[in-house]
Parts: sequence; C-alpha cells; structure tokens
Amino acid sequence: MRKVLLITTLFLGLVLLVQAENHLLKTHLSRGYDYLNKGQAKDAIIEFLEVLSVDPENSTAIEGIDSQVVK
Repeated sequence: MRKVLLITTLFLGLVLLVQAENHLLKTHLSRGYDYLNKGQAKDAIIEFLEVLSVDPENSTAIEGIDSQVVK
C-alpha cells in the first residue's frame, strides 16, 4: 500500500512540475514577442534564450531569435 501511495505521489508531483514548466515557457515566449512588438530586440532574445535553456528545440523561441538575427 505504501509503495502505491509513494508512486502516486511522485507521479502527481511530476505532473505538477511539467505544468509549471509549461506555464513558465509560455510566459517567456509571450514576453519575448511583446518585446519584439515594442522594438526591444535584445530583451526579446533574452526571453527566448530562457525558453531554450529549458527546451533547446523549442521552435517558437528559435523562430523569435531568427527573426532578429536575419535583420
């Protein structure tokens, strides 16, 4: 019984961690595009790099950075 409770607790903890991480990534992406819309490219790139530090293959963050590097 204790093993089942421990496994359930660990699983729920991981689910909550993933949800928090996803929210954090969405927040950084949103800030990045807000900065781009304001013409603040350096701040936008910092936000996109925060996303890539957690999710190195995040295509949205990569596109955000690429939109500024190409200019």
